[in-house]
Amino acid sequence: MSLRSGLLIALSTTLLGSTAASAGPVTVTSYEMNNGNGTVSLGTYNYLDGAYVGTTPAVNSITEAAPLKGGTGILTNGIAPTTDYTLGPQQYVGWKYTDPVLNFFLKPGSQISQISLYFANPLQAVNSLQGGLVGLPGQINFSIDGVTQALTPTFSALSSVVEKATFTFDTPISYDQDTDFQFQLFRGGLLADSIFYHSLYPGDELFNANSFNVNKQAWIMLSEVEFTAAVPEPSTWIMMLLGFAGLGFVMYRRNVRPAPAVA
Repeated sequence: MSLRSGLLIALSTTLLGSTAASAGPVTVTSYEMNNGNGTVSLGTYNYLDGAYVGTTPAVNSITEAAPLKGGTGILTNGIAPTTDYTLGPQQYVGWKYTDPVLNFFLKPGSQISQISLYFANPLQAVNSLQGGLVGLPGQINFSIDGVTQALTPTFSALSSVVEKATFTFDTPISYDQDTDFQFQLFRGGLLADSIFYHSLYPGDELFNANSFNVNKQAWIMLSEVEFTAAVPEPSTWIMMLLGFAGLGFVMYRRNVRPAPAVA
């Protein structure tokens, strides 16, 4: 095998094997959803996307359940809190008695290898309301252009009170200008705080109809949705550059061989 062929094979192997473990963020150009709920819905704080800037009226960002469209806000600001949601309520969007639908639009040409959603998961205690009737989603449906994907997210603890749900794709998903990534978050089953709340207020008809009788926690709290794409490790880039340099050197040596002597 010639040196040139060897270099070509080595370079090709490097390129094909460059799906490295590191990942880079993918730009979200906009997302759409109904705003969260807050004090009007008897929440302790307003869990609204108050930082949202889009094509909808600005007042919608501070209005419960108002539609948000054509912009971005706290769900894509790169901040995933690790403390209890009550210590940073302005970093969460919270929905009460609803299973929210969110649509995300990305930078065209993006290659998506992973999507992560960060949820509040407060501590529970028997005969206590410390969890605030907040729970993790029991199910997350993910669809692309209206087609539900047969994928189940993996949950992992970011901290004792924050959980990350991650969708991972064996083959990166190519995003074009018209692609719609949609998530629907379905509330999970009743936890200890909801059962205790019902024992204290059995006559709360709104809670009974929308939470207790349907076996669903009242609230879902979401702080961040993160899209990532696999990128080569720095060592991989170095190997690629060395391969190109070596190949260039071989071609140079071939071009400068001395001409044969003439008798």
